[in-house]
Amino acid sequence: MQKQRVIGIGEVLWDIFPEQQTKIVGGAPANFAFHCTQMGLDSILISAVGKDVLSEELIATLDSKGVKYQLQFNEAQTGTVLVSVDAMGIPNYEIMAPAAWDFISLNEELIAQVKNAAAICFGSLAQRNQHSQQTILSLLEQAPENALKIFDINIRQHFYTAALIHNSMLACNVLKLNEEELHLLPNIFHWTVTKELDIVQAINENYKHIHTLIITKGTAGSAIYNNKGHCCSALPTPSVLVADTVGAGDAFTAAYIASLLQGLSIEEAHEKAVSIAAFICTQSGAMHKHP
Repeated sequence: MQKQRVIGIGEVLWDIFPEQQTKIVGGAPANFAFHCTQMGLDSILISAVGKDVLSEELIATLDSKGVKYQLQFNEAQTGTVLVSVDAMGIPNYEIMAPAAWDFISLNEELIAQVKNAAAICFGSLAQRNQHSQQTILSLLEQAPENALKIFDINIRQHFYTAALIHNSMLACNVLKLNEEELHLLPNIFHWTVTKELDIVQAINENYKHIHTLIITKGTAGSAIYNNKGHCCSALPTPSVLVADTVGAGDAFTAAYIASLLQGLSIEEAHEKAVSIAAFICTQSGAMHKHP
């Protein structure tokens, strides 16, 4: 049986940890593609890098991790992010701009990739520049009607607008949020709601085509909602020794989506996602082979 094709589109970059004097390949779409590959799917990363030494190292690392990619080269620098981690393992990001992934260009090769995709994951960060934004939204329009189109908001610094979030929510049918992003939505859209269930209802009312909401809440657990506001599954977060939480949300999303595509129930897929995300929290960085 042919493996189902899933795509992560957007940023690929180096997460640089100055205190540890290390750097790790990252970016939510790259992490998503890696973990879907680990789950046995035919996964590919679509992004762009610079014509520099950092891109050579990055490509070599992707190869060593088994991540397939379709990378464009342009005159901007390969993306970098300065990461500091607090005592709880929570990362803070300083994202350099511009970066090569701000200039992903639409072409026939990319269109061909999405034509038979079972799932496409994208975020807001890679849309901070209109060039990549137009490419991402155009590719989503080319995807099969029944494809899962996952918008993993990934709000970072000031790199978003209400229009960007709105247009992305119109383009997706699965929405992934962490707790902070969930409670940012009422501020972004001027909704007069504050509680989780009320925000979920507001999303359902304003974006009826979004059939699945994935909400991760750190140590407070995670929940999957449908477009009727019903919580289909709620699970606690396992207690683990946290190295850092970099990429844990991406691992969660990938494991959940891959499990669904492989025929698992919502509850089974959720359990798998929680397990994989907890494991990633025990590791430094995002790309580690699943146990």
